[in-house]
Amino acid sequence: MAVERMGATIRFPPTESAEKIQAAKGRLYDQAKITFDTGYGLDGFDWELDWSFEHPYTDRDMAMTFVKNTLKEANLEYQIIYRPYQDVE
Repeated sequence: MAVERMGATIRFPPTESAEKIQAAKGRLYDQAKITFDTGYGLDGFDWELDWSFEHPYTDRDMAMTFVKNTLKEANLEYQIIYRPYQDVE
């Protein structure tokens, strides 16, 4: 059965440093075991926080807050795009 859920894409502009983005992703894993899919294109790096978004928190909002705080600490410029996706249960 497919269930509609809300996901997010965090998009970094192409002017952001790939090293800073990768370092922030590494901190998310090292500090909280947060993982997700990533992508890269002409528009910059994307983090896909949809079905692949795994975290140890009791709810998604807590995990998203941790992600946002990590990005703020890293002084990264980004945009969050929220969109529905279908998850198969």
